[in-house]
Amino acid sequence: MRTNLQMFCIAIFLLVSVGMAQCAPVYNSATGHWYDIVSSDPDGSWLSSETNANAHGGHLVTINDATEEAWLRATFGGETRYWIGFTDVSEEGTWIWLSSELVTYTNWDTGEPSNHTPPAVGEDFAVLNWNIATGGWNDWDHERPDYSQIDGIAEFDVFIVDIDIKPGSFPNPINHKSKGVIPVAILTTSISDATTVKFFGHCSGASMAHEDAHLEDVDNDGDIDMVLHFRTQETHISTSDTEARIEGETLYGLTFIGTDSILIVP
Repeated sequence: MRTNLQMFCIAIFLLVSVGMAQCAPVYNSATGHWYDIVSSDPDGSWLSSETNANAHGGHLVTINDATEEAWLRATFGGETRYWIGFTDVSEEGTWIWLSSELVTYTNWDTGEPSNHTPPAVGEDFAVLNWNIATGGWNDWDHERPDYSQIDGIAEFDVFIVDIDIKPGSFPNPINHKSKGVIPVAILTTSISDATTVKFFGHCSGASMAHEDAHLEDVDNDGDIDMVLHFRTQETHISTSDTEARIEGETLYGLTFIGTDSILIVP
């Protein structure tokens, strides 16, 4: 079972991204979704961008109509190429959205998709802004000889953050009868920067044991994480729980969730 360590009230955290074009995920009121740029990692691949989007609760973007595409280009730039969530990797010539939404709109540039080789399998992944005048798409692959590094645009409605309950311990033993506190670290990753999380005040649920959080590199990976402390008795952790999570909203209204395993001990 899972229990909530804290149900954060609105706008207590400001969460922004590392190395992104935007200072925070951007909300599109027309779609009701959030968008941000995700890295394609050193290999530059479409798959790496999708993996990074998945890690935080989303997919590479689905473009449903010309209006949404125009918004994306106005928000993230009309001259920068981006991976989008359109692919025919499963069946050549049958293009689908990773979100499983119906294909209601395409904007292929003239002569595309062309499925050029190399690689031997051809080009299976769509790129936005191949034509900077129209935003026209191209099928491409990071193994192409003409490839240059591009990132992707992710779309999500809930943002997943990495957390570590009782940093430095595993399997995170918790005595649910304890009168003490439970430390929880929000970890900095390639997508999110924990040092930009800012605590604005008390909220409902398990309250903070200290007025302020503190910063340290809890996982020894060379970047700085944020550590919060919650009063054990206010978490309502029970003997049957095997996971615990934090939930909240960023200053911008984006819901985020972080989950980690726990082991109940006497």
